[in-house]
Amino acid sequence: MDKLAASGVKLSRHYVFRWCAPTRSALMTGRLPYHVFQSGNYVSREMIMLPAKLKQVGYATHQVGKWHLGLLYSWMTPVGRGFDTSFGYLAGGEDHFTQFQKNPKTFGCVGVDLYNSTSPAYRRNGTYGTYLYNAEIQRVIREHDVTKPLFMCVASVCWRAQLDVANRCLSHTFSQVLNSAHA
Repeated sequence: MDKLAASGVKLSRHYVFRWCAPTRSALMTGRLPYHVFQSGNYVSREMIMLPAKLKQVGYATHQVGKWHLGLLYSWMTPVGRGFDTSFGYLAGGEDHFTQFQKNPKTFGCVGVDLYNSTSPAYRRNGTYGTYLYNAEIQRVIREHDVTKPLFMCVASVCWRAQLDVANRCLSHTFSQVLNSAHA
């Protein structure tokens, strides 16, 4: 890991918030979370995001996994904010096995929250999210034009909140730790 970091960019002054969307907004805008989410649960249209800036200097840009930086208008989505492609969910949470959004306050209704760039990812739901996102990451890397630099924002958060982990991913030791810690 140290060797990889030595050949890349190290963020030495990036501050995180106590939950994910403000932290992601800080990374995407270069601003402290306090200055980003003042007008609602989205990043203001006037703020130019990192992928848009990177595209200006020749990067290929891709987003995989959780977005949660705006979803009501096309300009709020990952592609609307500068990513070439996007695959994942737009809201703050979903069932990681079905990609079903159960909170009617999010969209005004319940339903599947899984998008492929600019439209729903029809018939792709129903597989554990980590497998979906890993397949997309591999596809992006495999099809990437190596003459261009690559920026990929990956927010694979299937492991957080409800501890939605596929059974075959759990080792016996990890299961014992979970059972003893939550007994």
